[in-house]
Amino acid sequence: MTAPAADEPPAPEGAPPTLTRSGRWVSPPQRLIEAFAAEIASPDANYVAFEVLRDLHDDDTSLLSHLMLAYAASSDPDTMYLHEAMCEPDQEQFLKAMQEEIRGHTENKNWRLVKHTDIPEGSSILPAVWAMKRKRWISTQEVYKWKARLNIDGSKQTKGVNYWETYAPVASWPIIHLILTLSIVKGWHTCQIDFVMAYTQAEAEMDTLYMQVLKGYNLPKEKKGTHVLKILRNIYGQKQVGRVWNKHLVRKLQEISFKQSAVDECIFYHGSAIYILYTNDSILMGPCEKELDQIIKKMKKSQLDISVDGDIVDFLGGNITRQADSTIHLTQPLLITRILQDLQLDQLDTMTKDKPAKAGELLHQHQDADDHQAHFDFHSIIGKLNYLEKCTHPDISFAVHQCARFMASPKKEHAKVVNWLGCYLLATRHHGLIYKPLLRQRGLQQKLGHRSLH
Repeated sequence: MTAPAADEPPAPEGAPPTLTRSGRWVSPPQRLIEAFAAEIASPDANYVAFEVLRDLHDDDTSLLSHLMLAYAASSDPDTMYLHEAMCEPDQEQFLKAMQEEIRGHTENKNWRLVKHTDIPEGSSILPAVWAMKRKRWISTQEVYKWKARLNIDGSKQTKGVNYWETYAPVASWPIIHLILTLSIVKGWHTCQIDFVMAYTQAEAEMDTLYMQVLKGYNLPKEKKGTHVLKILRNIYGQKQVGRVWNKHLVRKLQEISFKQSAVDECIFYHGSAIYILYTNDSILMGPCEKELDQIIKKMKKSQLDISVDGDIVDFLGGNITRQADSTIHLTQPLLITRILQDLQLDQLDTMTKDKPAKAGELLHQHQDADDHQAHFDFHSIIGKLNYLEKCTHPDISFAVHQCARFMASPKKEHAKVVNWLGCYLLATRHHGLIYKPLLRQRGLQQKLGHRSLH
């Protein structure tokens, strides 16, 4: 394990830099440090107006320091920390979401209150932290849900004590593209299924997981400071949370006659229907709408708490629009907008480009050039661009991969290529993949005896 680089800013007290899996040390950004300093200076800043969370304004700032350790800063204005959400004009919506989250955990018996003295010696008591988010419809940008997610700080877990393996499979975008194509070619029905508090539907993997009582949790005075929460269900934030949920769901699906694909772990078959799983978002597709309804009823009877969102509209950050001629448009205008905002290219007078990069230009290390010190985070931008090209913009694949080669030591020349790519996305913000039912038309025409296609 290596120490932080000498030129990195020192970590604030109580929030040392964390080591990522790539071996890179990450410290909280200065803006976040200042925000927390201001929060700590104001003891009433975290006040929450309902009983379950009434004590959040206490002088004890351990919750804030744990929050700094548990979550990285995000450029998404709809993803925020607790203290940030409490300063927003829609804070009341977040308060209601927090209340619902606490109620859900309590009613589902996701934890049990135990005494400190009853905990096995040497057991870790992990912090509890909040993550807040607005969810918007991609096409209209209208907020349709406020989420408050209570998490356990998984960074404090010890392998072999309170977790083992962490890998969990998810569906790839090529598979999702294939499903959309099949729905057009075969004219099949599709519906989107979401799991309510998905991870907590599975039991906890380890019997040695304990969490601090959330500040403000309604406890009798005689139990404050003497009790902790023993985790009984698969709480968000654990290192193994996705794996435990996936194993639980696969077992439930197999109990109601789903068959898992031997090629892809995230594809399941039930009669003539196909089911695609991406963590807790999923797509069910089949030729008969009644059959899909019957499958959904079987899933609910198997004690899977699900919500059916109708036909696919917004899935994994992609906007899916069906046209009258059965054509499907798959776009990501919201992600592109965030990339442009990060690059400061979202101005009306910004010069656009008609291609992703200069023709025939290959990047190299540019060892003699100045280091990248622009206003944007090179690693963050490349991550977003990589997701964009996998989902809806294969036309930028070459340019993105060229830039990604130099993430370890980006130079000014590499930043110029990223800016060029941003100017191209500005001109193609609402472009994406278009699925046309040509194969279906060919099949219909062959049945009718036509020999030519128009």
